[in-house]
Amino acid sequence: MNLINTFSVLALAASISMLGHANDFFGAVTDSNIHLKNTHDTRNWSVGGFMQQRFSDDMDTTLGLNGQWQPFSRLKLSLAGRLSNNGVPVLGEHLSYQFSEDDRNLREWQWQWRWQDSTVELDLATAWLRLGYQTVALGEAESTRIVDVISPKNDVWIGQADLDNSSLPVPAFAVDVPIDQGQLTLLGTYRAGLDRVAPAKTEVPIETSEPKSDFEVALWWQKSFSGKDVSVVLADVNQNQTHLTQTTFVLVNGQPVPTSMEAAQNRYQMLGATANRALGRWLFRTEAAYKHGVMVTPATEALLDPWPEENALQGMVGFEFNGPSGWLISTETTAQQTLKRENLTLGWAARAYWGGLTDLNERLTFQALATGMPENTIQFEHGLIRALASWNFNDGWNTELSGTWYFANQAKQKLYTFRHHDTISLSFRGTF
Repeated sequence: MNLINTFSVLALAASISMLGHANDFFGAVTDSNIHLKNTHDTRNWSVGGFMQQRFSDDMDTTLGLNGQWQPFSRLKLSLAGRLSNNGVPVLGEHLSYQFSEDDRNLREWQWQWRWQDSTVELDLATAWLRLGYQTVALGEAESTRIVDVISPKNDVWIGQADLDNSSLPVPAFAVDVPIDQGQLTLLGTYRAGLDRVAPAKTEVPIETSEPKSDFEVALWWQKSFSGKDVSVVLADVNQNQTHLTQTTFVLVNGQPVPTSMEAAQNRYQMLGATANRALGRWLFRTEAAYKHGVMVTPATEALLDPWPEENALQGMVGFEFNGPSGWLISTETTAQQTLKRENLTLGWAARAYWGGLTDLNERLTFQALATGMPENTIQFEHGLIRALASWNFNDGWNTELSGTWYFANQAKQKLYTFRHHDTISLSFRGTF
């Protein structure tokens, strides 16, 4: 099947399926835990923030600040950022294709200021314009990125990022136009960058070339029906990870030893769609995407092999069950089929949550999640388990105790370098 036919079939499937997404303007994940002052009066501004201290093998400190000002009914200005001094895992001898000066700064425990969602929003009567740093969330899947290809991920501690810090804001614009009781959004980003990862020890210099274009674009259509939502996304974007293009070797005692490596950020195109439907206590979710010209990890055991360019189909099916006594249970299964090598990988995730029905569990909540990383079969030997207990002292202060355990036994597996970084952490967070 050629590319045009593939896009046509997927577009038809997207049109007739019960596809969906949250019907908010930009699908933005913002600092929802930041408490805004002065929202009870008629002032056109608000300020707030939070302070978080985390104790584990390392000590993490984060100060978040947020402010909004609406000088006119059609204009709103928002500023947000985080000042943090966070520890990162010191990974073992393993190649990191994202090794950079930013990685070295992370390892040196430097205080860093990072902008969060900071935008100018303008109501144009027939459209809505949003310009600035924004977090763009497009997908339904929780365990992997399928349609959600705009914002890079925060993978410094894989599986441990808070919801409001799991995706990174990027310089972007969005133009939202109402169409037939739905909305069409044109998205554009500039120098969105790469996933943020923990730096790995390596003595091999890595030279990373600039992407072919710093601009990325996407067209996003979404619509809500009775009990279900639909969305379709077309995107021309840079891959959020670099890939290895060339490795130089020398022979030492008859064995090849790498002396330098070259990496690049690939450009690819995507047609994707998402879906959800609510039926009583059940919520069914799905999404699928065709990606043309995406780079994938080599199938061989040799991590230094150049990454092959592929066309890939990705999909997810999952459900949530809102049970009695404050229980919420969800699960999902993901799949990726590469079309040139005909290689299928499968992954899974499950989550259980309890809290919110009585005076006790309005303050006390428990959550457990498990993720099986993509492999050739559904398996339980490469993944992670995380458990959390949270206690809210009042509306603005809470503490959380969590534990995370990583499983991997092969050097080519994504979590292999995390296998000795199981963590127990205690954090305190307060808003002001």
